[in-house]
Amino acid sequence: MQSTEAINRLLENELSATATYQLVLDTFRDAGCLSELALLMPIYQGHKDAASSLQTQIRELGGTPVEHAGHWGVWPRILLGGVNRLGMQTALKILHEAEKINAEDYEKALWNNQLPLSIRCLIEWKLLLMQKSQVRNLGLFLAKGISVIESIETRRSGRNIYQFIVNPPIDMQLNYDPNQSIKAQV
Repeated sequence: MQSTEAINRLLENELSATATYQLVLDTFRDAGCLSELALLMPIYQGHKDAASSLQTQIRELGGTPVEHAGHWGVWPRILLGGVNRLGMQTALKILHEAEKINAEDYEKALWNNQLPLSIRCLIEWKLLLMQKSQVRNLGLFLAKGISVIESIETRRSGRNIYQFIVNPPIDMQLNYDPNQSIKAQV
């Protein structure tokens, strides 16, 4: 069935994201970056939940959900290489771009008239909103060039990155346009 093939492609993205975030979380955990874990763990969990929702929908349509990320599964290895060679800041930028691409894939899927209404509603009212939230959160994290080293310094001063995202400094104003990249102005 063509609609389950389209949903399986979205599922592959989610499975790849889950595997990628697992590697990044392990790397941050090994480096002792607890603030970054606090930021990335909900994103990881969101991708796991999205994958589960898509798997359920595929089964309900009589299809068989993919069990692996397929050719998308190379992303975790590429990203892990980036973390090791280029640094965690680069890895976070790659994750941010991947989140934007996933959001675009969900937006494109909404135009697929062969998808059942239940799937299109799931995408529009749950998965796409979650995806945009993840893009926003990673964008905030990356705003003003915040790096893991800076977050360690921030942690020493008693203010972790999660607090920064939830309660940004008064002098930081966020101009958010969903059609543009996130921009921070001081």
